[in-house]
Amino acid sequence: MDRVKQLFSVFIAVIVLFDVFGAGIGRAPDGRIQVENLKLSLQVILADGTSVEQHQPGVLTFPGEAAEKTEQGLRRYGKFKLTDTAVFDLTETVKRISDCESSFRYVLSTRGESPTRLFSLALRIPLADYQQRPLLIDGVSRHFSDRLKEIHARGTRYQLPLETGILELEVPISRQVMIIPGSTVLIRIVFGYSRKKHANLDVVMRYRSYQAQPVDLRRAMNMGFADEVAEDGKGGWTDQGADNDLSMMKTGLHELSGIPFRIVDPVANDGKSCIAMRGKARPDFCKSARVSVPDFTGRTLFLLNGLAWAPPREKPVGKVTVAYADGQKQEYILRCGIDTGNFWKPYRLENAEVVWQAQNRAAPVGLYATRIPLEPKPVIGLEFTSMNQVWMIVGATIGTVAPHVVDSSTVIRRGEDWVPLASRFDTVKGSAADLSGLLDAPAGKYGFVTAVGDHFEFTGRPGVPVRFWGCNLCSGSQYDSEEVTRKMLDNIAGCGYNAIRLHHFDNSLVTRRNLHRDEINPQQMGKLDFLLSEAKKRGIYVTLDLFTLRWWAKIPKYGELRRGDYKLLCYFDEDVRRDLIRISKDLLSHKNPYTGLCWADDPAVVFINLVNEGTLSTLVPRANARCKAAINTAFGKYLTARKLADTPQNRKTHYTAFLNFTGREFFNTLKQELASIGVRIPLCDQNFDEPAGDIRHHYDYVDTHFYWCHPVAIGKEADGLPAYIAAGSAIASNAGGLRHVFHVPISGKPMVISEWNFCYPNPYLFEGALLTGAYAALQDYSGLMQFYYAGRRGEEQPRPLESFLISANPLQKLAARCGAFFFLRGDVAPSGKTVLMTEKAAPRIGSRLPLVSKVRRYSTAAPAGIPVIAAPEEMTVFPGRNVIRRRSDDIFFAELRRAGAVPEYETGRSGSPVISSTGEIELDSAKRSLKVRTARSEALVVSPGERSAGRFLRIENGQAPAAFFTASLDNRSLTDSRRILLLHLTDVKSENTVFSDKEMTVLKDIGSRQLLLRRNKAVAELRLNRPCRIFACEYTGERRFEVPVARKAGNCLVTLDNSVGGQGIMLYEVVAE
Repeated sequence: MDRVKQLFSVFIAVIVLFDVFGAGIGRAPDGRIQVENLKLSLQVILADGTSVEQHQPGVLTFPGEAAEKTEQGLRRYGKFKLTDTAVFDLTETVKRISDCESSFRYVLSTRGESPTRLFSLALRIPLADYQQRPLLIDGVSRHFSDRLKEIHARGTRYQLPLETGILELEVPISRQVMIIPGSTVLIRIVFGYSRKKHANLDVVMRYRSYQAQPVDLRRAMNMGFADEVAEDGKGGWTDQGADNDLSMMKTGLHELSGIPFRIVDPVANDGKSCIAMRGKARPDFCKSARVSVPDFTGRTLFLLNGLAWAPPREKPVGKVTVAYADGQKQEYILRCGIDTGNFWKPYRLENAEVVWQAQNRAAPVGLYATRIPLEPKPVIGLEFTSMNQVWMIVGATIGTVAPHVVDSSTVIRRGEDWVPLASRFDTVKGSAADLSGLLDAPAGKYGFVTAVGDHFEFTGRPGVPVRFWGCNLCSGSQYDSEEVTRKMLDNIAGCGYNAIRLHHFDNSLVTRRNLHRDEINPQQMGKLDFLLSEAKKRGIYVTLDLFTLRWWAKIPKYGELRRGDYKLLCYFDEDVRRDLIRISKDLLSHKNPYTGLCWADDPAVVFINLVNEGTLSTLVPRANARCKAAINTAFGKYLTARKLADTPQNRKTHYTAFLNFTGREFFNTLKQELASIGVRIPLCDQNFDEPAGDIRHHYDYVDTHFYWCHPVAIGKEADGLPAYIAAGSAIASNAGGLRHVFHVPISGKPMVISEWNFCYPNPYLFEGALLTGAYAALQDYSGLMQFYYAGRRGEEQPRPLESFLISANPLQKLAARCGAFFFLRGDVAPSGKTVLMTEKAAPRIGSRLPLVSKVRRYSTAAPAGIPVIAAPEEMTVFPGRNVIRRRSDDIFFAELRRAGAVPEYETGRSGSPVISSTGEIELDSAKRSLKVRTARSEALVVSPGERSAGRFLRIENGQAPAAFFTASLDNRSLTDSRRILLLHLTDVKSENTVFSDKEMTVLKDIGSRQLLLRRNKAVAELRLNRPCRIFACEYTGERRFEVPVARKAGNCLVTLDNSVGGQGIMLYEVVAE
């Protein structure tokens, strides 16, 4: 009978114990608390590191399994055995608070020994699940760093999204939390430390199934998704025109990463589908917006949103005010780079997931789901307020729901998709890869370069325009041994580069032995002398900036100046300017023993920019206190000299004029000083971004920079990882980064881009040199310098690929050869149609027009009769010229056709293929297709599974995005050529490169030095007039084996399988019989 009573009491105790648990919370058979598949366990770490947990055999016992009812809840007493000699008493108290929450109290105590290091409540979750749904501590998501480092944090509220609901743990005092990575993530909530004899934990557990309710934002919306004309104040999204809107956004109820958002159809809402709030760039947008909420209750407000013209990280950008039914309000400040970010090139943030992505014709774009914690009570209203930042809100949802972030880490490994690529660097002389024959050696034999109208000429060859297709050399690569320097220059010439830009050379050039000033190091100067002399022999010209990178320049007044301070102060401080003049004169008046000429007297030096990226309108707003003091002093003198008053109303006008004046005065001074030592070549300055006023009209030529998919460091590691690199196609964005410089050239000035690149690991890297070479030729630019060929000593050797490095990247080197044919050899013809732009209209011309016709900013040097594009609000009169106002695309292009500025076939219809006025270039952004068709060369960029045809080349592509290129190597037309270069270019990556996403945009590990080529098989048809033999080659030009060729209707048919023999193939040599 006693045994029956005992069993009955245990049965009742178990029923009562389970009754105290809230919904979704239970006890597993082994005694641990269980929520879904997650189990929580008491864990003690002993002094020797051994882990003891309650579910291990013999550790936790409750004699009699009886529970007593108390005011605090049901209480049990047990024993927690650590070792044979160390046993703690355990008291467990459990109380049900509501249908979905229970409180737990654990007390561990002993009077004996305590061989302990740590007391914790532990739980384990698979790494893949944690990466999708990380723990939130006090509302902050705790993602692992990209190196999976252990996380230590403190807080009182811990939320863990599970498969079907959210588990929330809340403690009364802040506790340390340890999150330890592994195949299974271990989370510890610590409640005691070394050798404690008493430790207790109070915790409330809540579990809620996911539920969510979209908020109706329709009445507050003020903009649509589509925008027809940029900056007309009438359009949608950010009013930046059709190239940069959100017209591809699909409307209706959509679940984005597990969160339901209602995307409003603008047709059904008076053209409005989003809230766009004001900032510096758009002061006319709304300041705030309010919406009513019908008593929704949830733990999180999710905002589908993004920024335009995003500020630096952590800067407050917007405020959300939540009104509750009980009359209380809650404010939440959103910070850039943490809670939200730029809608261009988005990536996961600490408190926001990228839940929607697309690509418009300007860039890859996306929207964030920002998490805003709410109190557990009904919400009746929301107010959104801009903090002087353009902020767009597309949707809002209230509820208890976890964003489903798929952890799709991608590792590049050889196999079905990737094949090894040999690492060889030296171009085989005379091979199909050797383009040194395009260079006209020695450099300088035609005299000095001079600017004549829109182009450069040599003084000894007047009337013949000259172009420079070059690359940058950086830092140590310019100071290598003679043997390495010769080999590097041979390979540069082999790529078809006829110019090098000396960059980041000045820090290594100077010695700091003098206590008062930097001086040129004779040994280092000797290495630059050798570099210049060897470049000349090969027909390679040289350009440079007088200041790029001296880390700690010595100036007596300041002691040592950081490079950024020196760069800015040389414009405003006489002492710093005199130092720059002195160093520049010492460099350019130095006599090169290898050539017998001073650098100023050497015609192989073709043009000079004064200060690299010294654009005042960009640098001055970022100035530190020391620089601001010098700038303000100079501004005061400027105002005093002109008897101008400084008021809030006129300050912007006066300040812009002041920066313009300063830039002009600086340039004049430097030009005069350099002329005194014989410098006679073209000079330029402020070669980045948009300088103040019309200063570029004052220079001898125009210079600027651009990049496509420039890396952005988003972590805190010293090596710059993790980094975000957009994975979008530049073709899909109407030429990518190049489209942002089309509005820069000035009529009557040669145009140079002294830094440009399409950055690794973007998977469409092969597009870069094709687009840049072809469209720069169409626009008739004068110089292109790709950044950078090499940056360290001995750079040409196997190494993991880097964002900008060309020498170790065979894809970049082969693509550069395509650009050399298009631009340097002149295979792509300049447009015969030109249109001018006013300063105000230039940024608004859109991306389509420059893909058709030549565009230049208006200047008085412009030839007569060329039409001018003006902004609608401009009233300037241009005698003898047809003035075209920038309106909607259909009206705008109709007027351009009437003015003869574009061909009759160019309607300007958004999304349709764009054909250049020469008929040689066709870009289809929708199909991600490019065709460049000239007599001597052709390029086809083809999407997977698609077909494309030029006049000479037809392609049936395989499974990978690819570029195909052919060029006559004997200067004949392709159909008549006896020797042709044929390239089959796909993506190249370093083996074991790791990305944190399937799109391969967040780089976590750069991988090994072994390179892999993306496998692809395509069928190519060549319209040759005679039979041919085709050889598969190393990318250095060395022949490997002959490829079978068939004949079809008189043409040559060949299968281009880039993985035959288990080694990647990118280059073929075609030899006509």
